[in-house]
Amino acid sequence: MRLRQLGGEIAAEELRGQLMEARRAVEEIEARIVGGAEGERVRAFLAGLGDALAPAEKLAVFNTLRRQEALTALSNGTAHLFLTPEDADLRIQTS
Repeated sequence: MRLRQLGGEIAAEELRGQLMEARRAVEEIEARIVGGAEGERVRAFLAGLGDALAPAEKLAVFNTLRRQEALTALSNGTAHLFLTPEDADLRIQTS
C-alpha cells in the first residue's frame, strides 16, 4: 500500500515537472512573439521618420517618446518614481 502511494507521488511529481517545462516553453515562445512584434514596431517607427534625420537623432526621438509613455503609465498607476538629479536633468543656479 505505501509503495503504491510513493509510486503515485513520484508519478505526480514527474507530471508536475513536465507541466512546468511546458509552461516555460510556452512563455518563451510568447516572449519571442512579443519581442519580435516590438522590434517590428520600432523598425517601422524609425523608418517612418524618413531620411532627414540621422540614426542617432531617430533614436533620440524614439527614446524621448518611450520615456513619455513610461511616465504616462506611471502617472496612471500607484507606483512611485524616484529620479536622480542626472535622470531629471536638474540644474540649480545660485547668484
